[in-house]
Amino acid sequence: MLCFACLQALAQQPCYRLIGKAAGLPSNTVYDVKQGKNGCIWVGTDKGLCKYDGVNVYLYNNPQQTGKGVTDIYVLDNGEVYCQNFSGQLLYTQNGTLQIETAVGTSNNYYPMRRIGPLLLFFSNEDIHILNPYLHKAKTVHIPGAAFDFTCVNNNRLYFYNTSSNLVVYDGKTTQTVTTISQGPETIIKQFYSLPNGLLMARANNSLSTVFDYNGGFKEFPGIDNSALLQNVVTIDNDVWLCTSIGLYRYTKKLKQLGNKPYFSNYRISSIIKDREGAYWISTLDNGLSLCAQY
Repeated sequence: MLCFACLQALAQQPCYRLIGKAAGLPSNTVYDVKQGKNGCIWVGTDKGLCKYDGVNVYLYNNPQQTGKGVTDIYVLDNGEVYCQNFSGQLLYTQNGTLQIETAVGTSNNYYPMRRIGPLLLFFSNEDIHILNPYLHKAKTVHIPGAAFDFTCVNNNRLYFYNTSSNLVVYDGKTTQTVTTISQGPETIIKQFYSLPNGLLMARANNSLSTVFDYNGGFKEFPGIDNSALLQNVVTIDNDVWLCTSIGLYRYTKKLKQLGNKPYFSNYRISSIIKDREGAYWISTLDNGLSLCAQY
């Protein structure tokens, strides 16, 4: 069963279909969403990994999982899917089943998984585990002083902090300090995300006002409600989408805000994708998936 809603454009709400527990999802708490090679939609929920084919929902679990909730979905060129649970366990699909990746150990802590080209990057303490998912082989790179709580990838380079409050870039061979970030009580950076031309840095007080560009400059970010907790930043075509606890904000690549209010202002948004048919899928932490034909 799909619930259809069409709210007034004045309220910054598009027409959408709601896909939640009533449609077969095991939970309305969705952390991530991706489209598979055959067009199906992969959904990371707090009850496990799901595949939605437009009619039915198929739940994937493994009895040796240390936690059911999964996120960080990556679809491989061969159609198989990798994801990670919040216990730091790496999982992948194989012939309709969910397997545990043994090429890397379990970190017992959650660090967001990243992808550079065909390789997956998995973190633990001061180590980067670089996995070739097609061969199920991994190598480990040790970086003293690295802190991988918050990372992002841009132009096939990994950005992260170290314990000296330096922003560091890793290009697959060497590390280089990009800049030093002030970490006073009012300016401490809690997380950061990749933008087309820089990084969006979220402060501990939830102020989303700092953008660092890769040429070394800083500028203010167009303001959003300070009560918004940033949960993801996604670039689709020429737009930048901010997924927050009070809705979905839309910007141009030059960071000009489109509209004066967020979409889905009563939803906690975790991610957004655009499928190959041009429709948008929005995942939420409390209302399942929303499917919008267009924005």
